[in-house]
Order: sequence, then C-alpha cells, then structure tokens
Amino acid sequence: MVKEELEKTEQAQLEKAEINTILDAACMSMWVMDIQSCQISKSLNLEAIFGLFPDDINNRYEQILNSIHAEDRDFFIQAYQQAIQTQSKFEIELRILLNDGSVRWLMCKGKVVNNLSGIATHILGIFMDITQKKKLENQTLETAIQKSEKHFQILALAQKLILEQENKQQQELSLANKELQQFAFIASHDLKEPLRKIKTFGERLQVICRESLNEQGLDYLQRIQNATQRMQILIEGLLTLSQITTRGQKFLPVNLSEIVQEVLSDLEISIQQAGGIVEVGELAIIQADPLQMRQLIQNLIVNAIKFRHQYQPPLIKIYGRFLNQNISDNYFGYTHYQIIVEDNGIGFSEEYLERIFKIFQRLHSHSEYEGTGIGLAICQKIVERHQGYITASSRPNQGSKFMITLPIISQN
Repeated sequence: MVKEELEKTEQAQLEKAEINTILDAACMSMWVMDIQSCQISKSLNLEAIFGLFPDDINNRYEQILNSIHAEDRDFFIQAYQQAIQTQSKFEIELRILLNDGSVRWLMCKGKVVNNLSGIATHILGIFMDITQKKKLENQTLETAIQKSEKHFQILALAQKLILEQENKQQQELSLANKELQQFAFIASHDLKEPLRKIKTFGERLQVICRESLNEQGLDYLQRIQNATQRMQILIEGLLTLSQITTRGQKFLPVNLSEIVQEVLSDLEISIQQAGGIVEVGELAIIQADPLQMRQLIQNLIVNAIKFRHQYQPPLIKIYGRFLNQNISDNYFGYTHYQIIVEDNGIGFSEEYLERIFKIFQRLHSHSEYEGTGIGLAICQKIVERHQGYITASSRPNQGSKFMITLPIISQN
C-alpha cells in the first residue's frame, strides 16, 4: 500500500516536472488564485517566470503584486478587480522586476471561475514571458525612428536646396526685371529726341514741299507721319510700363467712384464720338496708388471703346463687389475688392486669355484696330504691384468682362 502511494507521488511529481519543462520552454506559467483568501492554490512554473527559487514562493497575491513594476501596478490591480466585478476575462501587458534588478515583460491573461451558485471564487491565469518580443518591437521602432529621422533630414535638406534655388531665381528675376525696366526707360527716353525730329521735319516737309510732291510722295509722307505717331504712343507706353514699379506713388485711401468719374471726364469726347454709354455702379474706397488706379480704369474703358462692334454703340458697365478670400471659416470680414469692367464689344476667344495681357501681343492687325499692344500689359503690371490679379471672361461677338481683384488694404 505504501509502495503504491509512493509510486503515485513519484508519478505526480514526474508529470508536474514534465509540465513545468513544457511551460518553461514556452516561457509560461499557470496559476489559480483563491479570490476570498488571495492565496495561490495552484501554480506551475511560476517561480521560473518571476526568477525565484521554489522555496521563495509564498503563493500570496501580495508577492505577485510587489514584483510588478511600480508604473504598471495600478494597471494590473484595475484589470484584476474589474474582471472579478464583471466576471469576465482580462488580458494586459506589464513589467516585473527580478531580484537582479532587470526588467521582464509579461503577458498576463486571466479568467474568473464561478461556483455552482454563480459566485466568483477563483481566477485561472497564465503569465507569458514576452521580453524578447518587446525587445524586437523596440528595435523595430528604433530602426523606424532612425529611418524617419534620416528621411526628415533628407527632406529638410531638399527643402533647403529648393528654398535656396527659389531665392536665387527670385533674385535673378528681380535683377532681370530691374534691368528690363532700366532698358525700357533708357531706350524709350533716348528714342524720344530722334522721333521728335522726324515728326518736326515731316510736318515742315508737308508745309513747305506739299505743292511740289505728287500724289505718291504725299502718300509716303502721310505714312511716315502715321508711323511716327504710332511710335510716339508706343514709347509713351513703354515709359509708363517701366515706371509702374519704380515711380509709383504711396498707397492712399482711394475713392474708386471719384477715379472713374475723372476718367470719364477725360474720355468724354471719345465716348461721345463712339456713341457709347457708361453705367457706373457703387464702388468702394480701397488702399491704392491713385494715379495707377486712374491709369488702370482708363486703359480698360479705352479698350472697351476701341474693340466695339462696327454698327452697335458700346455699352460699358463698371461696378464692384467685396470678397472674402481668407481661408479661415472663422474670418467674418472682407479682405479683397473686385472691380468689374463689362462691355458689349467684339469679345475674344478665351484660349487667348493669357496672351492679351502680354506686352506687344495683339489679336488684331493695325489696319483693323489701332493700338500698341501695351495697354492690358500695363493693367496687369499695376494690379501686380497692388498684390492683386486681373483676369477676363469673354466669347467672340458677345462682349468681355474684365475682373480686377485687389486687397482692400495693400502693402506699399
């Protein structure tokens, strides 16, 4: 009898040793906690997981709790108590401190077991060593961070190079614009004197030698005078274009209604000869260069008169509206003002929209419509100086609408 009991004990110890070996190989331990007494009633491989000798395990809940890292202890208590209250499972990751001061990561899973009356009596749980997994995750994270830092460094370097290139191009463009303005000013200024002489001698020739010239000679002389006049207008346009930025006035509060009335007064004869009607709506006061605003409005009205239908008097409408171009939905004020000059003229195809604002670009020949091809280029230059933009919408034979959008308060 004693022999049989001894064999059973040895067999049980052997089975326990085999299970411990399996659990140890799997880096796991199993335990059963009595909820009432907070005593571990059963455990397998628990000492190995916690780095203790078998005699050091007292199978108390407090011992496990004290081994848990201080930063994770409350987390474990909360999960443990919540599982008992809700009679559910829990699964958390936590750290424990070993006797040698090292840290071990554990996966803790637990399940509440009820008695026949449905009362929670025990918790069946396991601890799994996931230290290597955590190390691998940290290494992967560190590698990802290092790669990200490297990418950020490359991106920062690329942005720096792009910014430097943009600054260089901006400086080069600014220098080129200044040189172009100086060239336009000097060239047009130097051309004035010889042009004046051509015009003067042409007029003298017409007065003195008119009787001695035949019909062909008179035609040639008239052509010279016409070309001289066109050249003079072209030079004045170049001078105006070159001086928009360099000789602009200080920005002041400008009453656009007054500006339009002044321009209409200057163009009164041209408007009457064309049989035109100009309707002016309400216009605002904005911060701008007064003379350049006048030049802008005048060029657009002259443009509307020039490109009118042959058998239809021009109808020109000038009005404005406030715009809010602030990207924030919380901004309740107006930031910009749009001036609109609308006509019933010959219009144009919008495929030429960019072209009409370029210097010397014409959609019609001199024989059809006089002009230099500078007027709208001057308009665009003025608008750009005011940090605004100009565009147009049109269709052939259906009129045009020019829209100038300007900040209400411009920076000089």
